[in-house]
Amino acid sequence: MKNIRLLFAIGLLAMLTACGTTTTATDTSNSSTRRGDTQTTRTTTNTSTSTTRSTKVSGTRGKSNMENSTLEQVKAKEEAYTAYTQKMATDLSLTEAQMKSFNTSWNSEKAKYTRSNPNKEITLYERVEAQDKIFKNILNESDFAKYQAWVRENPGNFK
Repeated sequence: MKNIRLLFAIGLLAMLTACGTTTTATDTSNSSTRRGDTQTTRTTTNTSTSTTRSTKVSGTRGKSNMENSTLEQVKAKEEAYTAYTQKMATDLSLTEAQMKSFNTSWNSEKAKYTRSNPNKEITLYERVEAQDKIFKNILNESDFAKYQAWVRENPGNFK
């Protein structure tokens, strides 16, 4: 039985070795005269076939389409958040001084969160908790109760 297993293993190894291919990959990057455009050519050679793939990545100022899309998403979230805070200020009749104090504290809190969690986006729960702490220091009790009711009705999830 041991001899049969050994023979089977050797035969399987020999078959896999015989059927294997060698692969050579070459990456070449060429910059065109237009800033930010990159031409990348990848050549893959197998013992049985030879293929060449060419992809073109173009973007603005050296950024790929994915980076541009991400920047657009961030900008859209920021605009939505600005509209949300303006609606909140209007609905709750917040003064300029209260909004300035809130924005200063909130920007500081966001920066602190980003330093602590560089690869993580703040969740809705974490945002509401942080903003509750900020508004608790800015608003009186009745205005804070109005704020909490408003936030429950307008969660403002910016994903």
